Amino acid sequence: MTKNSARLADEPRPDGDRPTGGKLGLIIALLRRPEGADLSAMMTATGWQQHSVRGALAGALKKARGLNIVSEKGEGPRIYRIVDPTADVTSEPEPAKRATRRRAAGVASVAAEVDHG
Repeated sequence: MTKNSARLADEPRPDGDRPTGGKLGLIIALLRRPEGADLSAMMTATGWQQHSVRGALAGALKKARGLNIVSEKGEGPRIYRIVDPTADVTSEPEPAKRATRRRAAGVASVAAEVDHG
């Protein structure tokens, strides 16, 4: 990975008020509907397998774009939806490396307290 591509990979990609094109755009459109979407609807819309849809939800949409995706299990299949999409699109999640360092620092300080405790 080059220096520029590494920097770009760490930056969130806000997509404004419009959904992105392509298959991720289809998933975003399905999730923004009031009734949300289940995995089978997203699989049909994209032609992806179940694990690919779940990976897109967790990686490209939650982590990279900072969208607040919730899932609800009712009597039927699990339903996924974006909650408050106007606030989610403008928010910028903490880059993964910084969050990992912060967690590691927290673990180290707890370990130090236990040793001195």
